[in-house]
Amino acid sequence: MRNLKDVRFGKLIAREDAGSKDKRRMWRCDCDCGNSATVSSNALLRGNTKSCGCSRREPSKRKGVWLLHCKRGHSLAGENVYVAPNGGRACQVCRREYSYKPSSMAAMREYRKFWQIRRLYGLTREQYEAKLASQRNCCAICQHEMTKPHLDHDHVTKQLRDALCNNCNAAVGYVEENIQTAEALVSYLRKWKPCATPQSNDS
Repeated sequence: MRNLKDVRFGKLIAREDAGSKDKRRMWRCDCDCGNSATVSSNALLRGNTKSCGCSRREPSKRKGVWLLHCKRGHSLAGENVYVAPNGGRACQVCRREYSYKPSSMAAMREYRKFWQIRRLYGLTREQYEAKLASQRNCCAICQHEMTKPHLDHDHVTKQLRDALCNNCNAAVGYVEENIQTAEALVSYLRKWKPCATPQSNDS
């Protein structure tokens, strides 16, 4: 069970374990608006719940109040504003990016791949490719060349880390990022493979 105490999720800050409900771990959270809410740990970690409900009650442009930024954080000002014939406004950056129509299935798969990377990690295609190049397309743990890189990140803080191969990424997940478990695993392998030597990073 992850300890989420004092971790922020949007407008919510997890304060204390509220027990379990329907086999789900619940946390009592304080909201920036002053209210409190009891939310499951899954809803917090997955980003499904980010407030006590006050965000849904905030004014929107549908009620006559124009927002300063689009839902993806781009400024709604100057040349970045598209005005529709019916008077509605939209973000030019989002219109160009999300109105793209790939010409083939291969282009569609590539488009979806980099769209997901940008949505999940906030990286553009250029930033993603630069990160792989800085690692020489090698896994940050085993140093083997990656055929399908995985961007490793902290599931609590959402901090982006390095690119890992499929096996190493799975290994980090299986030990639940617990350093003591990882060290115990290394000790176990050394017990039964005493002659094993650390792998060189020069390979």
